[in-house]
Parts: sequence; structure tokens; C-alpha cells
Amino acid sequence: MTSRLPKMSDPLRSFDINLLVAFDALMLTRSVTKAAEQLHVSQSAVSHMLSRLREALTDPLLVKHGNRMLATARAEELHAGIRDGLAQVRKSLQRAEPFHPRTSTREFVLYAPEYFEALLLPRLLDRMRSVAPNIRFKVEMSLDELPVDEAARGTVDAIITVRLEQPEPKGLDLEVLCIDRYVGLIRRGHPFAGKSVTLKQYASFSHVIPYAVVSHRSRVDDWLLRQQVVPSIVHRCMSYISAVGVLQSTNHMMVLPLQVAEFIAKGFDLRVVALPGDFTPFELCYLTHPNAQFDPAKQWLKSAIFEIAGDLTYTAQRLL
Repeated sequence: MTSRLPKMSDPLRSFDINLLVAFDALMLTRSVTKAAEQLHVSQSAVSHMLSRLREALTDPLLVKHGNRMLATARAEELHAGIRDGLAQVRKSLQRAEPFHPRTSTREFVLYAPEYFEALLLPRLLDRMRSVAPNIRFKVEMSLDELPVDEAARGTVDAIITVRLEQPEPKGLDLEVLCIDRYVGLIRRGHPFAGKSVTLKQYASFSHVIPYAVVSHRSRVDDWLLRQQVVPSIVHRCMSYISAVGVLQSTNHMMVLPLQVAEFIAKGFDLRVVALPGDFTPFELCYLTHPNAQFDPAKQWLKSAIFEIAGDLTYTAQRLL
């Protein structure tokens, strides 16, 4: 036989919330008259509310002492929490202040992959120097799952991620931010001297795989499976850059977006090779919670990032 836990009663269900506002005014003024003036109601109305408060809280709360009213210990204890709670409620109900990029000191929290940090973030920071010099960005990346709940709460302003074969997260608005082309990266002096590989040649390579997206399987993996190709993966790195040392001293290949590959190849004596023409494309997506449309700052952020990404997509298309 299972025992039933007693139901926890909610004290707010039988409590008039307006009384808390009156209680706060009474505690601040220690006067029925002054509290009435502050609340823009009659003294009799405040007296009535004080009586209701005393009955609901089973405490005298404020006791007349000469020309003054003294708070009981219970009233002092209650007021600290009620005052903070009312302040938070008032803040939540206030209209959002106008967002001015040039004077704002806001910190935007972005959830983004290495591609964004390597290519888009530097361009974004450079643009911000003239239009929003005091705005800061905090970029976070997790290898577990997308922070959907954080986006709903507003603690993450935007999620930028690589489009995968798996279903898109529910409850978020998604737009393609930019498109790039996957290529292979190998060392100079590699036994393979060609500029492009066939699918058969690709399958003969051993591969280094960067954890660049939040998934154990990417669109590349699924495309290769449809071609009945299972690449030989010899090492998984935490980032593009951490794979460089492996590529420089081995005959392995790493598959990554073209513009990242060219960026890395220039500084580390590596070489870009083209993959089969129908190889799946790289798509970077911008995800936000629907409530972001009511935040002028988040709308501005989205416009700024899409403007930067538009230049990036144009460059990628020009290089194809």
C-alpha cells in the first residue's frame, strides 16, 4: 500500500496580492496617513487593508505607540522578502528600455561552434568598435546538447550551430546564417598530390575529426553512409586548431568548411583539397526563442550577425 504525501498548500491562493503593496507602504512610512497618500487611497481603505493583513498573517504587524507605529519582529522579518519580491515584480513589469548600441554596455551570451569564433566573431568585434564600442560578447560551447531552456529563460541570447541530420530543436526559431563548402585539409608533401579527391580516394584516407558540432553524427557522416562509405577515423580532436599538429606530422585528412580550411592552411603549411561535388554542404544556423522578437537588443544582435554572415556566404559562393 502506497502512502500519499500531504499536498503542499500555496499561501498565495487565498491571499490578496494587493495587500503586499499596502504592507510595503505601511512598513516604509510607519503611518496609515502617509501610506494612504503614497497609495493614492483613503485612510480608511489603508486601515481596512491593515486589518486584513493582520488577520491573514495572524500578527499585529504594526502597533501604535504614541504618535508612531512600531513594527513587530514578524513584520520586520516579512518585509525584507516582500520588499525584494515586489522590486523584482516591478522590474519585470516595466517596459523594456530603448536599446542604443552606441551607449549600451550589455553583454550578449552566444552559444556557438568553433566556426563562428574563428570567422564571424573577429568580423563582428571589428564592426562593433565603431557602432557599439562598449558591448561585450560571451561565447560558450558545449558538447552535450543545445541550451534550449536557457534560450527560453533569456540567459542565452542566441544559439548558433551547424545544421545536422537530426530534427531541429523544438520551441526555437531557426534561420540559415551562412553556407560553406566542405573540403579536405592535408599536409604539404602528402603522398596524395592531386587538387581534388574522388569518393573512392576519399574512402582510402585516414581521418582526424574535430568536435566542431554538438552531435555524435553530422550531416557528413550521414551522407557518407548513404554512399556506403565508412571513413577510417584515427583521432578525434577538441578543435580545428588542436588537429593541426596531427595533420602536420601524419598523412591523415581533416574535413572542415572551406573558409576555415583556408584560414588554417595559410599559417600551418597545410593544403586544401576539393571533395566530391555532391558532398553535403556546411550550413550554419541561427536559433532564437520566439520571445527574442520582443527584445530590441536581441533583434539588433541578430541583424548585426546576419550582416556579417552575408559577407561570409558571398565569399564562400565566390570561391566555389
